[in-house]
Amino acid sequence: MAHLSDFHRTYWSAFQDMAEIETSGLPKAIPSKSYMIFPVGVGGAHLAASVLVSRNLVNFYLLIQGKHRDEMFAHLHTQKAKIELDLRDAPVWTISSNANRARVTVQLSVDDLDNRKDWPRQHRWIIEKAKNFEKAFSARLHDLRGTL
Repeated sequence: MAHLSDFHRTYWSAFQDMAEIETSGLPKAIPSKSYMIFPVGVGGAHLAASVLVSRNLVNFYLLIQGKHRDEMFAHLHTQKAKIELDLRDAPVWTISSNANRARVTVQLSVDDLDNRKDWPRQHRWIIEKAKNFEKAFSARLHDLRGTL
């Protein structure tokens, strides 16, 4: 396998090429090392995709951090059933007290992240999850802005 930074640079470059063609209405993704950030316009929260090379996993998640993490996560968790319908998925909801962050995560397990022939399928999965997460979380997070 290529050096991780080379791998991630190539992987996310290929993703951006596909995303420019296949997405509309999503915020522009910002590459950052092993993950890609999708801003949602609310401080303390963003969407992200990451690849875990050592485990052959692609993750998509909402990350909440900062001083309002607990309130934001609790508010969203009260709407868990509706959110999961919007996501069309059953994500893992986690809150980490020692890292001051909370996540709502879905994962795609792949046979080999180095298999470039499978990248279009992985990238389509990321695009689909980005759209679903945007639909499920954007308005809910914006509604919270005035209450925190």
